[in-house]
Amino acid sequence: MGIYEFNSMTKDEQATKAWEDGVFLMHRTEDNTKYILFQVEGIYVEFQYDLTENKISRIKSFINPDLLDPYFAG
Repeated sequence: MGIYEFNSMTKDEQATKAWEDGVFLMHRTEDNTKYILFQVEGIYVEFQYDLTENKISRIKSFINPDLLDPYFAG
């Protein structure tokens, strides 16, 4: 599956694909948001979880490893 195919899925389908077929990589917290990172078939999938509202606020997919920098910032 490529990133374009993944992005054409509904948010529910993207979440299911990441949770069922993805590999959890890491997480980080910034302010009231927890970012949870998976890799699915060469695609990075980032869940942005709103800790205040207790729900997923965004699902972001990308293939550029430079976008992983926030996970490695001190």
